[in-house]
Amino acid sequence: MRLDSLTPFVIAAAALAPLAACGSSGGSDDGSTDHVDCATEKTPNGDRPDDFVVGLSKQGDKGLLSFKMLGFDPAPPSISFNDWQVEITAVATVAPMSNASLDVYPFMPKHGHGAGVDPVVTAMPTAGEYDLDQINLHMPGIWEVTITATTDAGTDSAVFRACLPN
Repeated sequence: MRLDSLTPFVIAAAALAPLAACGSSGGSDDGSTDHVDCATEKTPNGDRPDDFVVGLSKQGDKGLLSFKMLGFDPAPPSISFNDWQVEITAVATVAPMSNASLDVYPFMPKHGHGAGVDPVVTAMPTAGEYDLDQINLHMPGIWEVTITATTDAGTDSAVFRACLPN
């Protein structure tokens, strides 16, 4: 086999190597396999996962906006592409924030990586409601999904922590 015919395989192997280091079964950074028990699981900072129920609400880090879960599919979040619906309101006026610009960033703190796929954000017909589609939670463990909204009231962020058992 000629060396130049191996090039696509070498490139593919190099691209997939970082994913293999995490393992598909919730492996730890030292290469061992961890069982993920969401009743006891914590992030490296000691944060516990959220209870994913409709109505789960968080005030943004700056106290400007409130982020409320209206629904999620699958329920509860699982290893797959997830679809969440959120409502964003101004804390001061409780007014729904229409025309917000949203960034959604899934991150796995125990392994130090993101999801590799950007979620798709779509404004819903009701003021202040947004659909967050293709949230790629592709392996067991705690995922921190940071939602950052830029609105007329300012920019604020909230972190939702989902634990996916194996």
